[in-house]
Amino acid sequence: DAAAGLPDALAPGLAPLLQGFRVADVQAERAKRSWRYRWRFMALAVILASAAPSLRLMSKTHGELFESVVYAAGALCAVGTYLWVALSRQRNAYLDYRALAEGLRCQMYWLCAGEPSLVTDHYGQRASGGMGWVRHALDACMVAPPVAGL
Repeated sequence: DAAAGLPDALAPGLAPLLQGFRVADVQAERAKRSWRYRWRFMALAVILASAAPSLRLMSKTHGELFESVVYAAGALCAVGTYLWVALSRQRNAYLDYRALAEGLRCQMYWLCAGEPSLVTDHYGQRASGGMGWVRHALDACMVAPPVAGL
């Protein structure tokens, strides 16, 4: 249960925020892991392409063929991975989810401290475009009716 460690008076109001925080935190970690794997793959592809000229030394008769094939494969993998990351718009997913999780965490602490204002009232006004959805998601998490005692 998400509200197991919360005081009884705070549990009904904070449980949805705590659950939302947990989901956003897990999504941030998944996005970071995915981003890390993609960069590692791209780095390996670049290393493969840059090591291709040394393959010419392996065989005097087929050295240029090995070099060309390995270089082309490495370059295509590196460029393909870069384009996949750039076009999928997942480059900043980690930062978006992290911002959402931190906003929910701050809101939980503010509610526990008795602060009546919302995090979105103090969230950067310039947070529009790619990060605007974080502000709207934080607002949506606070749509629940207020809990007596908070």
